[in-house]
Amino acid sequence: MKKKPACRPESGKPCPHAHTLEASRKRNGAAGPYRSLVDNSPLGIAILQDGKVVFCNAALETLSGYSRKELLGMTADQAAAVIHPEDRQRVISVMQNRLSGKDFPPGHLLRSLKKTGEVQWMETLSRRSEFKGRPALEINFMDVTERIIAEEAYRSLVENSIQGIAIMQEGRIVFCNEALLKMNGFTREEIYGQTPEEIITTVHPEDRGRVVSSMSQILTGQSAPPGQQIRIFDRQRRVRWVEALASGTTYHNRPAVQVSYMDVTGRHEAEAALQKSESRFRELIEEAPVAIGISRQGEAVYRNRAHVWLFGYADASELVGMSFADQIAPRFRRDATESALRRTQGLPTETEFESVGLRKDGTEFPFRSAVTVLNFADGPATVTFITDLTAQKDFEQKLGDSHLKLRNLATHLLSARELERKSVAREIHDELGQYLTAFKMDLSWIEKRLRSSDVEILEKIRTTSGLTDHAIDIVHRIASDLRPVMLDDLGLPAAVEWLAGEFSRRTGIACDTHVTIHESRIAGNSATALFRIVQEGLSNAGQHSHASHVFVLLREAEGRLEVILGDDGIGITSEQASAPTSFGLIGMRERVEGLGGELSVRGLTGKGTTVHVTIPLAAEGGPL
Repeated sequence: MKKKPACRPESGKPCPHAHTLEASRKRNGAAGPYRSLVDNSPLGIAILQDGKVVFCNAALETLSGYSRKELLGMTADQAAAVIHPEDRQRVISVMQNRLSGKDFPPGHLLRSLKKTGEVQWMETLSRRSEFKGRPALEINFMDVTERIIAEEAYRSLVENSIQGIAIMQEGRIVFCNEALLKMNGFTREEIYGQTPEEIITTVHPEDRGRVVSSMSQILTGQSAPPGQQIRIFDRQRRVRWVEALASGTTYHNRPAVQVSYMDVTGRHEAEAALQKSESRFRELIEEAPVAIGISRQGEAVYRNRAHVWLFGYADASELVGMSFADQIAPRFRRDATESALRRTQGLPTETEFESVGLRKDGTEFPFRSAVTVLNFADGPATVTFITDLTAQKDFEQKLGDSHLKLRNLATHLLSARELERKSVAREIHDELGQYLTAFKMDLSWIEKRLRSSDVEILEKIRTTSGLTDHAIDIVHRIASDLRPVMLDDLGLPAAVEWLAGEFSRRTGIACDTHVTIHESRIAGNSATALFRIVQEGLSNAGQHSHASHVFVLLREAEGRLEVILGDDGIGITSEQASAPTSFGLIGMRERVEGLGGELSVRGLTGKGTTVHVTIPLAAEGGPL
């Protein structure tokens, strides 16, 4: 069963075939031809006389689903039963008025019920007539179900449209949808019937001329702009931007103008905000302290004020058409050009680099550049941010010079201290050691010449001799701590072996050594520095590591002298290794860097610490 459309008002439109049938009957003047025309008419035709159906044609049988035998003889009440209940009383009233001779619109729109119960829309035209010489009522039926369904679908589409829609006919608004009411805040009662003069007051004064011109062109059949953005006032007199599209149409089969409105206030405000933002952004970029340039296809399309000033130009117009590579010193230009080419081809390339810029007057300056590709409305472009490194490079140079001077001073102080320790150790060993030895020998000489009866004197001499032996041992230990004699006499490998043995004897921690480099590969200064590094490393392990085992490795690897100290202790943390109070590690690092080497310290919690030292060896076998 077809969906029952909503009730429609009476159209008042005459049946298009009624006058044709009446004219034909009058022309033919004969029942035969007229009856044939009526029987073959696409309209359903029925004649009521004396309250009954006395005639119907084949088309009415098809429309109603009833046979001619069932239709003929139907009373008015029975005929009214095939009318939809919601339209029945209206139809009965119309028939009674017609039969009584009252003036009433001849055409009506109603719903009828087919024999199957299916609802269909009918457009009817009734008139007083004669049948067999007596008064009768002739009714013509046209099935307009498809048209009504189409109209209802269109009306639903219009009503549910997100666009505001209004229809103007004969100088007044005759229809508007819900979207338009929400858009402008008016009610239907306030909008319906508005004239063009009233409508134009809701249009912004600056846009009224365009609106009047477009409406005039459409009403006169001329070509008008398909759509335009205008400003209108809503009920609260707030300005709203709409995109209006006006076109000619028909409404109830009469010419009309349909205007569709799309509220673009949000979009317009967003565009205005975007333009304002872009203006602020451009102002921000223009006034930025960092030099900024935008290039497309290798040519400059924009340079901000800082960029123009940095490269020594008076105005940005001097840089138009110039590539960024043209502003780089010639010896670095090739690399910049290749990077730019790779970037335009979408290939991976560095986004940050340092180079040397070329000013308009030919002077050069160092800079750092950060490059990125951004997609603008008119296509992708390369944006370059340039920072002048002149002051930074000057500072780095001064800092480097100062650091080098400090390192040289530290190296000199270490060297002077080693020389002083060597001198003091030798004086203690040679001078003080010799005096103590002579004193020991004199005590022995006296002891031999005393009588055995001088017990008390002999005991005192023996005690003094023992103290002398202990003093000699202390002298030897102090001299060795200041400067081991074997380092100068036997070389670094033997000195490291001795140092490891002394460490184990003093701390009780096992210490293994593995020395594979020959003494001839190590010169004096390097040997002293490495000895002190091993000494400091073993001292740190003994004091802080809580280790049970330590090892020392001394070898040559890939043209470099390598020293590795490791333990199985608690492990040093990265904070401890880089602490400014870790003076032992700081001293070790200064010694290594003074020899042009590298030192790294790595600790694993619960697994120990490893100190790795490498220094370069000279081609002739001595250290650098």
